[in-house]
Amino acid sequence: MRYTLLILSLLILTACNESQEIPADNTDPTDNTPTETTPTETPPTETTVDFESIQNNVFDKYCTRCHSGFNAPLGLRLDEAYSYNNLYMATASQNSNFFRVNPGDPNSSYLIRKLEGNAGTRMPLGEAKLPQSTIDEIRQWITDGALNTQPSSKTSAALSFTFKSIWPADNTVLNNSPESIYISFSREIDSSYLYNLSLILIDDEENRKALDLHLSLDNPNTVLADLSEVRLSSGNYQIKLEMDINNPIRDLEGNVLKLADGITVIESNFRIE
Repeated sequence: MRYTLLILSLLILTACNESQEIPADNTDPTDNTPTETTPTETPPTETTVDFESIQNNVFDKYCTRCHSGFNAPLGLRLDEAYSYNNLYMATASQNSNFFRVNPGDPNSSYLIRKLEGNAGTRMPLGEAKLPQSTIDEIRQWITDGALNTQPSSKTSAALSFTFKSIWPADNTVLNNSPESIYISFSREIDSSYLYNLSLILIDDEENRKALDLHLSLDNPNTVLADLSEVRLSSGNYQIKLEMDINNPIRDLEGNVLKLADGITVIESNFRIE
């Protein structure tokens, strides 16, 4: 009987000691705070080093469920008509020290920092991390200059010459004065017709400023107005792109820009906080 009691006492003492043992990582054993686990990567994508592939396999697949439409977070629309102009050398709303995409420099591109989880909440929000191989493809695209080129399978003859997007997009809210205004078209523009486009910037007090347009060196489908020396203060602004319908702009093959009937002015409103 004494032998049995001795064995029971030893078992109870051992159990109490084990329950009070301090974990090897020195955490409080009573702390029930959930810990973050390393996210599982999504399956590999078919992304290649060109913008259309990134649009189709990353933005359309993972991002546009939130980043689309007029209520897109921070005005960052990533649907096809807006994504390039909202990324290329566009100041990051959350950190004005970075461009969302800084051509030639993926490490200072806010897009990469968000995808890799090095700038606040990792994106895509609520999704598993993109495969590093996919992020590396995006890195390489940025390293190569972040061009918006059409793949060779899409010949210019298959595309109509149309207006695609303007940035800042309508209802965009910015933290800083934009460096440029971008207007994108579906095909490369004949620069000799640029004088038939008129870009007007209007502020809260109805002051109008005509802006000079020139072709982007990085994307011949895009024209831009340089605002680097025109620092805009806080307030509401309107962009008006006016076109001469009697002498419209053309692409390099002589195709006339196609707009909806009666449309001669394209407008976009944005705000600087």
